[in-house]
Amino acid sequence: MSAQAPLPAAERGKGRVLPREQGAASLDLVIAVMAFLASLALGGVLIANRMAETWQAGLAGRLTVQVLPAGEAPPGAEVDSALAALRATPGVLRASALSDTDNLALVEPWLGRDAVIAALPFPRLIDVQLAPGATPDIAALRQRLKNVAPHAVLDDHTRWIGPLRNTARSVVLSALAVLLLIAIATAATVAFATRAGLAAHREIVQLLAEGASNKEVADSLGISVKTVETHRAAIMKKLKFKSFSDLVRYAIRNHIISA
Repeated sequence: MSAQAPLPAAERGKGRVLPREQGAASLDLVIAVMAFLASLALGGVLIANRMAETWQAGLAGRLTVQVLPAGEAPPGAEVDSALAALRATPGVLRASALSDTDNLALVEPWLGRDAVIAALPFPRLIDVQLAPGATPDIAALRQRLKNVAPHAVLDDHTRWIGPLRNTARSVVLSALAVLLLIAIATAATVAFATRAGLAAHREIVQLLAEGASNKEVADSLGISVKTVETHRAAIMKKLKFKSFSDLVRYAIRNHIISA
């Protein structure tokens, strides 16, 4: 048996639904870029969720009490009274006053650290940690603190947690919207390429649908029978059709060939 002669260069690659020289390589690149952008969007969703959880965990379950200065320094008696009231409150796990050094460390990134800053009358801060699941009556606690420490101000961080949660939700929804748009764009690109590839084989599909044999199609188009068979198999595989009638119905339904 003699070896089959190699196909001419003009016929090489014609078995693909979208030959490389006609744009399949570009399609691969587009899909790769879309996949990369989708991974970035998904990563953005995960990062935004993680950051939101971290920020909320840092604020939730904690209260801050400021004893404002009355003159040059906060009244020491008010600080002690506020600590006693907080420690006696059900649900409070720990209450401790920050030192002057801690206060200076908090403002150092914005005001610096020198003798003038250290001489400023800063409020005395009390850090309060709540027990897991504890929900103390904030209004009652605020009133109790006012009774024993008139210069005390209670902050339950709700004014920060709410906007923070909304911002995180907006970021997540935006990233999901981008991910959805990328998925739609990718599906549309693949669908267009598939349709274009099938249209490129219009003559072969039309002749086969009219009942022509592979040899008759090859003679009509001036190509080899092997090329016709390869075209047909490639189309069926790419579009996942079980029978050739499925391919014909698809082409008719999408106005690629006439009935």
